[in-house]
Amino acid sequence: MTKVLPYFRRFRSYVNSFRGKNAYVDHNITIKVEHTHRVCRHSFQIARSLDLSHKDRILVLLCALFHDIGRFPQIVRYNTFNDRKSEDHAHLGVREIKARHLLDGLGERERHAILTAIILHNRLHLPPGLSPRYRFLCNVIRDADKLDILDVLIGYYRSPENGLNPALDLELPVGESLSARALDNVLSSRSVNMDNVHSRLDFRLLQASWVFDIHFDYSMRRLMESGQIRWLLDQLPPNPQTKAATDKINLHMKEFRPSWNTREGWES
Repeated sequence: MTKVLPYFRRFRSYVNSFRGKNAYVDHNITIKVEHTHRVCRHSFQIARSLDLSHKDRILVLLCALFHDIGRFPQIVRYNTFNDRKSEDHAHLGVREIKARHLLDGLGERERHAILTAIILHNRLHLPPGLSPRYRFLCNVIRDADKLDILDVLIGYYRSPENGLNPALDLELPVGESLSARALDNVLSSRSVNMDNVHSRLDFRLLQASWVFDIHFDYSMRRLMESGQIRWLLDQLPPNPQTKAATDKINLHMKEFRPSWNTREGWES
């Protein structure tokens, strides 16, 4: 049976190799380490809500632990978390995992499942043809990732006294109105494409639109109880276009049906 503790130690050792460059880098490394640990907790809660076996809970945890491993070399090399201004952090992470042998000790099937979840965790849409097992693992990490990114970003937005952090704002201008294409994405019941984000306002709408790519009852229930989506929508400029987008998002949340209710149907 796979023991998870050695992989947490391996993760910590890898991350610590990037510390000490400067205060800005160290601060953002800490943000991503704390994010990773919370994504592990959310992923575990999703797995527990579906009554997964102990072995499968470990697999979910390892997907979560390494999902953002590419963020650490990214902030050191490029001084940003903006993939468009550096490189795709998921691809970077998979390269680092292979080069540093971070998954050594696992079987080939487990390694491939984890690498698949990592390389797809930040895609706008999952590709067709994924097996139920891979799709399930990807969606656990994607749900858990969104839940914590919202916690981090909304905490940051609500605490202006902490100062600006360009890495979290993706160096975007504030903006005065929403992009027409971003609004069109929402009105088509789709998450906003990052290519359509041109301001911090668009980025708020993108985050609210993540409800269209939530898959588990635990995740949606937490979003609704936290009020995070409502808070994001309240930050948008009041006009008929915004109201239409808000109504679309709220209706989706109200009528949400999870992709999986139990462990059955994904283990093939």
